[in-house]
Amino acid sequence: MKTIFKLLFLVIGTSYATAQGSDKFSEDYTAKPYQENKEGNDDRIYAANGIEKLPEFPGGLEAFYRFVGRQYKPSDFKGKIIVSFIVEKTGALSEIKVLRANPESAGAEMVRVLKSSPNWIPAKQNNKVVRCAYTIPITLPIVLSDKKNASTPKSK
Repeated sequence: MKTIFKLLFLVIGTSYATAQGSDKFSEDYTAKPYQENKEGNDDRIYAANGIEKLPEFPGGLEAFYRFVGRQYKPSDFKGKIIVSFIVEKTGALSEIKVLRANPESAGAEMVRVLKSSPNWIPAKQNNKVVRCAYTIPITLPIVLSDKKNASTPKSK
């Protein structure tokens, strides 16, 4: 019986000492300012919610919704499509994904429209152009506000 307790104590003590010795989680994971990698370029994808200057469609969101309204072919479709994409440093859109669309064909058409989009004005972080993930809901049919300076579609 004493041997079992000694063996158990030895196993528990060894595992505790090993866990204390390997400090895997000692790094500081708080948000850090922009940092370049060794090559001097930064290909990280930044989240839109933490970026200093968001990517922007030329002319703003109202112009984006107008573009989508003109390009989207099934004009009889009514519903919300949520898409995400990455605005590259050049302003081109990549990794276009439909997060929600019913039916799926509506999402496929939206991907086609976004692929034909003109280049956006890219995001900036610390005055450097960066890649940025962007998610946007698009409600079809698009009804723009009557105000000249409106930047979002009219809510129903």
